Amino acid sequence: MQSNLNDRATFLEESFLLSSTADLSQKRLWQDALQRHLRAFEKGAHFVHEGENWSFVVCVLDGWLTLSKSLDTGQVQILDFAMHNDIVEPTAGDGRTAIFNVQAQTDGVAAVIPLPVWSALLHDLPPLAQLVYATEAAVRSRRAERTLRLGKGSAEMRVAHALVEFCIRLGDRCGEVFHVPLTQQALGDFLGLSSVHVCRTTRRLSRAGILELTDHMDIRVLEPHKLADLAGLDPQMFRREIMPGAK
Repeated sequence: MQSNLNDRATFLEESFLLSSTADLSQKRLWQDALQRHLRAFEKGAHFVHEGENWSFVVCVLDGWLTLSKSLDTGQVQILDFAMHNDIVEPTAGDGRTAIFNVQAQTDGVAAVIPLPVWSALLHDLPPLAQLVYATEAAVRSRRAERTLRLGKGSAEMRVAHALVEFCIRLGDRCGEVFHVPLTQQALGDFLGLSSVHVCRTTRRLSRAGILELTDHMDIRVLEPHKLADLAGLDPQMFRREIMPGAK
């Protein structure tokens, strides 16, 4: 999908689908809410900075958002990337403070829904509440797996895990060319590695015939099972854990 609002119907038809238990009126209510709050964003745009007041939920229909925290020294840790069908709610326990930075990594489209409207939707639409629960469970699963590797894994394991995660979240693209819209520095900030370490690791995987790299982080995973082995993952189980509704 292109990151503009010229074809709203396409964005809405392919995003945040409610379960088969939802009736037509519920689906229309949800689609209308998404459409009312739809907005395009440009690469580099800030939705909110850590510590600012914030009272919205961001439903990503297209593009990538970076979720990060930073130290006073300027060091950045990327916590996650939100992409198609991800829901971002960065509000702290006080109900008003953003706990991390939300910035556009690419151009894209999102529905930015005020918290009072969001709360009413969850109350009125049980199928939406079910979708949100499943989405949050998927986020917990992928962050838990990544945290384990950040704490205990080698650079090779961390990079392999990130690539398996990306190719699954981008539509099971292992074996195809898929674009990771990240610099080596950004990937390093995600994995707790230097950009030099990321470069050396991806080159080593390329020389081993596991993946193929072209310019601007276009990647073809040539040996998905070997990449999953390096990541310490069962790809089918991992897919079920991080993709709501996957079987």
